Amino acid sequence: MLTPHKSGGPEETARHRVGAVVGGKYRIKRLLGHGGMGSVYKAENTTIGRTVAIKILHPHLADDGVTLARFQREARAAAGVEHPHVVDVLDMGLDRGGAPFIVMEYVRGKSAARILREVEQWDIRRACFVVGQVLDALHAVHLRGIVHRDLKPENILVTTVEGQSDYVKLFDFGVATFTESAQSATHELTPTGRAMGTPYYASPEQLGGLSRRDPRIDVYAVGVVLYELLCGSRPFTAEAFVELCRQVLE
Repeated sequence: MLTPHKSGGPEETARHRVGAVVGGKYRIKRLLGHGGMGSVYKAENTTIGRTVAIKILHPHLADDGVTLARFQREARAAAGVEHPHVVDVLDMGLDRGGAPFIVMEYVRGKSAARILREVEQWDIRRACFVVGQVLDALHAVHLRGIVHRDLKPENILVTTVEGQSDYVKLFDFGVATFTESAQSATHELTPTGRAMGTPYYASPEQLGGLSRRDPRIDVYAVGVVLYELLCGSRPFTAEAFVELCRQVLE
């Protein structure tokens, strides 16, 4: 999830990157937001003048082998899916400080979460149109043996393409996993006990530790998203994680 930056820690580091050139050709224009793994910026490819989005791993996580592998896997996962409703990954590399980054197409629009805050709940026709595009994108993702595992309104970008409004772009494969990967089978990058995804959209099987590579957990998450768009609230809410788990599991 991307959140407005605040002073101190990774946020302060992110703010000071504005104006810097990353990878020898990407000039940082402004900070768009930050999440648990990294910060996302609007940037310009100075070679061809194209506007792009760059996600840079937080410096304090660069030495974490598991996090680094997940970050790099996000780039490969998204880059391997050529679909109109999946954000294109264009490049990847390391900045001068050694922090890895991925370069993505820049999408001018709003997240479904932001729109939900503005309208409180969506019209049925609009919600179904948007969710249908998400399912279309997931179909392509799942055919490549990839499970997103973090479907939520924040990861659904809504934009306008060639006059078509409410055009969806799915992004953030930071916790994606592969359903039939030999590497995943022997080196699970999500150790037991390490929180993954967003609990509000997690299936009972995920929360119970029974399934982390089944594509159906994405379908469950989309169901929760659709419920939230239509009703203006999530089906399960709780202040404590344990109570949330109880509600979902029961």
